[in-house]
Amino acid sequence: MVSSLSGVGGSLIAIPLLYTQLHFPLRKAFGTSSAAIVVTAASGAALYLIRGWGNEFLPPGIPGFVDWRPAIPLILGAVPGAILGTRLSARADTPQVRIVYAVMLLVVTLRMFFF
Repeated sequence: MVSSLSGVGGSLIAIPLLYTQLHFPLRKAFGTSSAAIVVTAASGAALYLIRGWGNEFLPPGIPGFVDWRPAIPLILGAVPGAILGTRLSARADTPQVRIVYAVMLLVVTLRMFFF
């Protein structure tokens, strides 16, 4: 709920909760959060596609409320990025990963409140 109200991704809330409250190992918390994002994004895109199918107010060539033209480059970048991130995370020490994540979390928090 906090994630939705603040307009940030679920991982910002899910990973710290999985790690601190449910005692997931950090790498497992990252993986679980990533898997949840895939499921959420796929189901959301499918719903928008179905709900908007045949809408007469949409531009030609757009099936449903999903415009695939900007989505395809994002998908094509996300897959190699996930593979690279997984490999880098497997090689890094857990304290190092924790520090990098904490810094990124701080940057996102500062940007959210001050920029």
